[in-house]
Formats: sequence, structure tokens, C-alpha cells
Amino acid sequence: TPGYCVELAKSGCSSCKMKGARKQCGDNAGIGQGEVRCGSLDDCSGSYGRWNHLKCWRVPAKIWLGLPDPDECDDPQDFARALHTMNGISLVGFSNLPEEDQNAFVAHVMDKEHWAKWTNRKPKPNHAAIVPSAVNNSGDESMVGQDYHEKREAFVAPVPGKKGAITGFLEDKTVVLTGTFPEVGGGAGLSLGKDKVRALVERFGGRVTSAVSGKTDLLVVGKEAGHSKVSKAKASKKCKLISLKDLKDCLEGTAALEDVTRKPVLVPQFSAGYAGGIAVVAASGPMLIHQDENTDPDVDKKPAAKKRKAMDQKPASAKRPKKT
Repeated sequence: TPGYCVELAKSGCSSCKMKGARKQCGDNAGIGQGEVRCGSLDDCSGSYGRWNHLKCWRVPAKIWLGLPDPDECDDPQDFARALHTMNGISLVGFSNLPEEDQNAFVAHVMDKEHWAKWTNRKPKPNHAAIVPSAVNNSGDESMVGQDYHEKREAFVAPVPGKKGAITGFLEDKTVVLTGTFPEVGGGAGLSLGKDKVRALVERFGGRVTSAVSGKTDLLVVGKEAGHSKVSKAKASKKCKLISLKDLKDCLEGTAALEDVTRKPVLVPQFSAGYAGGIAVVAASGPMLIHQDENTDPDVDKKPAAKKRKAMDQKPASAKRPKKT
């Protein structure tokens, strides 16, 4: 998840947290609605905070280390390209700013007076974690380091009109999200990554709703997907299931929507918080959902159908014997 965020303030409720001589806003610490604000990631909550006015913000070393040297380069376009490249990796939100605000942000980071000092911090110790599934020959739980898990490739959100991304690709389409999207980052719990995926869909002209209906065109399936939404989407003749990776390929013009929506969609795990006992059963492992099957992915309806058929064939003349 990117450590820093730049965006337009959604309301006038936030205030600038900068203190000391670096504070340029004086007593007027409030950040007005629509103003550019810069913040950092809170590791505990998984959301961004500690907002600053752009003019007060100290550009972190993790940002300016990826920029050209202002003493050797004075072309704003070079700095803008560098910021677009790191968008979604170390910084999020720059590519979503209006052009005027992008220019103001570039001008700010081009000035070395706004750069934070480089500090050679000691790396955090890699504490070992107990993984219940890792058991040694003696039956004891093994100690497995945090780097045990395979590193994932960073998700870089496409931008309409850039690098082949098709502007308005999702225009007139209704989209529903289910599950979490940890590869995108942002948010926590069942909302992990959803705000960023919603923004991605809307950026390409799509409309995001909360529930699957007859008007839904696409269901974007993430990890721990909702059993109910997947079932309704499969039962719909119009709605197609798609993974976030395949959706990204379509937006970038490297895949056709008709082709990817014919492929089976892998659901790594259903959420245990949906559909009661059925979802708990489905949460036991990954499941491959085929697009051409309009059946519930977890419930076999044939026995019920046979029972109804048997009831329909019951002789009409069958009556209870009269009491004597």
C-alpha cells in the first residue's frame, strides 16, 4: 500500500497537522473543501491521515528519491512523469488530480526547500510469526519469518487516455464489487481496497452500485467474495463475473471484455460472513466459477427438483381412509 496520498479535500473538516517553522498556513489550519491536501498512511487503521496543506507539506525522502535532481533538470514534464510512475506504489492520488492541481504539486516537489531531510533509519526487526500450518517433525508449531510469504507485484491503476487505456470503456455499465482487493490497498476489513476499485471504475465511466440486480453488467470478484452476490450474478443472464486483473487488462486495451467474461473466475475464498451456513461451507477453499453455468456455485438444486416432480406426479385420487 502506498505510504503517501495526495487528493482534493472531500469536506472542510480536516485540518493541517504541520507544526513549527514549516507551517505556512498560520492560524488558519483548516483545509477547505476542494483544496489539495497531502497525508500519510496509518498502519493500524489502513487509512490515510495526518493531512497537510500542500504548501506546508514536507516531501518525504521516499518520494523525492524517485524524482529527477532539480539542480540538473528543470522540466516539469519530467517530474510529472516520475510522479505518474510512482502513483499507486509510493504515492497515490496524483494521477487523479485536475491538471491545474497536478501542476501545483509538481512545482512544490521541484523545490528542494520543501524536501524532508534524509534520515538513515535502522530497519525494523523481522519478528518471527507463528504459523499454525507450519508444524515440524516433533509436532511443535514452527517459527516462520514475516518474509515467508511470497512478494506480490504492485497494482498500478490505469489512467484513461494514457498508455493505451481506453477512455470511457465502462460508460453506461453498472458494476458491483464483492470481496476485498488487498493488491490495491487502502481501507480495512471488508472494505479493503474497495474505495480505490470504485474510483477506478468511475474514472472509466462506470456506475458502481451495492447490490446485484437485473441492471448489473459486471461483478468484480475479489478475495473473500460474497456468496450471495456471486450466486445472483450467475443466475442473471446479463451480469458477467470478472476478476480485477482481467478488468485492468480490458481497461488497458490488452484484452477484450467478451473474451475474459467467458473464462472461469477463481474465487480464492468465500466470506464466512455471508449467506449463513452456506458461505461457511464455501469458505473452506478456492472455487472455480464457470461463466456458462447459471447455477448456484455451492448448492445442488437437483434433489429439490426431483422432490417437486414426485409431488406433482402423486395420484389425485389418493385419499385418507375414513374413520369408522
